[in-house]
Amino acid sequence: MAASAIHANDAAKVIRALEVNLSARRPMTEMWRQGRDPLRGFNILRIGLSPDRGALYERINRRAAEMFSSGLVEETSALKKKYGAIRALGSLGYKQAAQYLEGETTLEAAIAAAQQGHRNYAKRQMTWFRREPDVHWLQGFGSDLQVHQQCLELVKNKMREHADFC
Repeated sequence: MAASAIHANDAAKVIRALEVNLSARRPMTEMWRQGRDPLRGFNILRIGLSPDRGALYERINRRAAEMFSSGLVEETSALKKKYGAIRALGSLGYKQAAQYLEGETTLEAAIAAAQQGHRNYAKRQMTWFRREPDVHWLQGFGSDLQVHQQCLELVKNKMREHADFC
């Protein structure tokens, strides 16, 4: 039963289980057991980016710092005033800005915590995507011209392989 697998305080999952139950007219656990049919009839090309970790972390750190210097604290303050303690304010960046606004941390520590949180999230994403089968991993960022060229070549080759389907 889905109720035993979902914590009572996880409102989003409880609501989703109820939505599925009502729309499918079957319990969520039955839907889980049924499984899903894999996609068929599609020629999928999976391309993943794998930039140097040091360069990635440098970009993440810079982006997180820019979020704060571009008004994240002020935006967080305005959202708190307008909506109160909403769930979205617990997400990366907002959480640290809210902690700063509450006097729980310094601005520098809030920025450092946001940077660390974003780096941890990026690492979890890479772990998740590395499990995907048949991915063509390209070294670099999406903004790199060499990566663009490699992507174009992969797409052209895929189209040539499946020209009879086009």
